[in-house]
Amino acid sequence: MDEPMLNGGAVTARLRGDHVYKGTPNAEVEVFTEAQGAACGYEFVKGARYLVFARTRDSGLATTMCSGNRRLPAGDHPLRLSDRTQGMGPLTPELITALGTPVRVDAGPAPAPDRTGVTVIAVLAAAIVLAGATWVRRRARAR
Repeated sequence: MDEPMLNGGAVTARLRGDHVYKGTPNAEVEVFTEAQGAACGYEFVKGARYLVFARTRDSGLATTMCSGNRRLPAGDHPLRLSDRTQGMGPLTPELITALGTPVRVDAGPAPAPDRTGVTVIAVLAAAIVLAGATWVRRRARAR
């Protein structure tokens, strides 16, 4: 979140590219959008794959819900007519021709997964086992 919600709110989404059709093939790109759909903001879902249409804004890129963005199926292949997309309609031969030849982005190693939840579960499980063992010992001594 870049700006407070009271002013309409703004979000900068950090996207990892796999192919670039226009522009510079950077491994990561930041794209600005409004925080709310009512203000034409585009909602990105973490981990999803997109075809994003963005324009230059100030010193970066911006997109809206009317820019023509599409959510793509998982994978890292270039666009195919058979790809089922969510958004501004299906992919067409005209769109794929207009986009041109994709440039593969060398994204480098994927970021390490967030293991916080797994760690918390492991610590809780260990605490439960320890508490159970303590309870069994105390009960055995009481007899």
